[in-house]
Amino acid sequence: MTYYRAWFQSKNGYNFVDGYEFKDLETTFLITHDPETAFSAITDYSDLDELYLRMFQAIMRRPTDESDLIPYEQIAETYAYFRDDYVLQIRPAQGDEIDLANTTYLVGDARVDRDEFGADRMAARYDNRELTIQRSISRYVLGAGMYVDSETGTRYAGITTGDSDGRLFWALPDNCAQYPNLLNKLGVLPCRIQFNRLSNGGMHLAFPIKRNPKAPDAA
Repeated sequence: MTYYRAWFQSKNGYNFVDGYEFKDLETTFLITHDPETAFSAITDYSDLDELYLRMFQAIMRRPTDESDLIPYEQIAETYAYFRDDYVLQIRPAQGDEIDLANTTYLVGDARVDRDEFGADRMAARYDNRELTIQRSISRYVLGAGMYVDSETGTRYAGITTGDSDGRLFWALPDNCAQYPNLLNKLGVLPCRIQFNRLSNGGMHLAFPIKRNPKAPDAA
């Protein structure tokens, strides 16, 4: 099977798309001159129209942290505008590009966003593993954030862990939506976190306030 790597490139040939920001009813697409830092996809698709649509849907899952989400009723208009300005740039995938982090995989029926740590995040929230606990568990957390569910178009919280079972992405329950912002604001990641179940079904997180610069890298 032949795999390809694809980007969205501006029609002038200089810029590549990496995400978007939606503020005050205006959409701004984030661009970079470097294809290695831009959004890209690994794919086996031969239908270029379908590939373009799937990649655009992946871009819709890449708003900035400060961005609002584009309202559902405006996405078709945004897509038409986008097609006027950006084209596909495709070439055969080389060497270990198939295993690149921070890349979307569109192979067969799969729609997978691989994060910066190399963990696979399914496009639909409920296709991901969810962190559920009966009493308490400990995880070495590499990163945390808010992600866009392809099915509902809404944000949900998630974390990437790195322990003996490898680097894994976990969706967090709705009652934990505040934790990614808190962890990132405190600057404690990566660190080991104790997740404790509360009597009301919620979670309490215990973690060091100061990050240990000698913390071991995840397996």
